[in-house]
Amino acid sequence: MSEEEFITSTHVKHFAYCPKIIYFENVLHLQERHTESMEYGKEVHEESIVSTLVPMFKAKKLIREAILESKRLKLKAKIDYIIVTKFDEYIPVELKWSSHELKRIKFDHKIQLVSISLLIDEKYSTTVKRGVLYYINEKKVYTLPIMFNDKKRVMLIISEIWNLIKKESEPEIDQPVPKCLNCGFKNHCKPYL
Repeated sequence: MSEEEFITSTHVKHFAYCPKIIYFENVLHLQERHTESMEYGKEVHEESIVSTLVPMFKAKKLIREAILESKRLKLKAKIDYIIVTKFDEYIPVELKWSSHELKRIKFDHKIQLVSISLLIDEKYSTTVKRGVLYYINEKKVYTLPIMFNDKKRVMLIISEIWNLIKKESEPEIDQPVPKCLNCGFKNHCKPYL
């Protein structure tokens, strides 16, 4: 990957989960092992899932599968939905198949949502203040605030991703084994699991 290219909000999510994923994908050019739930998650993005969100947020407009990019951030994303409220507030909505952790939003999902908010801020000259994660498997909706410090953190992560790709050296990180069990790169990283 050259510096003229873009990283995606998925890269940001992967880095938040484990920086080694970026190394495996973008330095070693390995492909993640796809699971059945990943494939199912791609197929489930249906209109009926967000139909309950439209009245909840008093949406005047629903933007579906928006593709946004920022040359300044070298970041792009395909966003599941953007709700535009009657008050002209932009709210990104991401649909996730995997379950949340202990009734909390998964950290990497939140970081991905914040990265998407940066793209919306730039494209629509607005300030995203909250986002929505919809966990499909559990039919749970989580609305989370998106703060200025969250956006600063994600901009730092974007910089760290580019540095990792540029340096081409494997990050020295030791993740807890439970986190590695469902990782698509565990055979390359921890083959003994």
